[in-house]
Amino acid sequence: MSDTGIGIPPDKQEKVFRAFEQEDTSTTRKYGGTGLGLSIAARLVALMGGTITVRSEPHRGSTFAFTAMFGRPAAPHREGPGLPPVLLRDLRVLVVDDNATNRHILEEWLRDWQMSPTAVGDGVAAMDALWGRRQRRPTVPLVLLDARMPGHRRPGLADRRIV
Repeated sequence: MSDTGIGIPPDKQEKVFRAFEQEDTSTTRKYGGTGLGLSIAARLVALMGGTITVRSEPHRGSTFAFTAMFGRPAAPHREGPGLPPVLLRDLRVLVVDDNATNRHILEEWLRDWQMSPTAVGDGVAAMDALWGRRQRRPTVPLVLLDARMPGHRRPGLADRRIV
């Protein structure tokens, strides 16, 4: 990756790979950022058995490069006995979200995956779509449900974050 930005003086180049460190703290105020990006990149590269380097000159920009170790598996992966792959073509999916934009995006993605989505904006419409008006069993095998629908919040559950 290269840029034509402010560059980094040679004596500060190693510092940019440390968490929450930047070459000059005034860059945070002017350009934004937390100083985590290069630290995360360096850790990922190290996990792949590689190194990350920077070539930079003040006022001319920076070039970052990395090496990593990739190998081939000893034997090709073969499907063995077990569960058959899930077929997505024509799979009925119910999208429940009060945000029209989110519904539209999810519908488009699901159609691109050749699935058959139905999108609704509230719980009553979801129950109608899920159970049908005259049937006693679900008519939709997959439901994508907004965890933060208005008026339907379970304390603690919606506040959890996956990190």
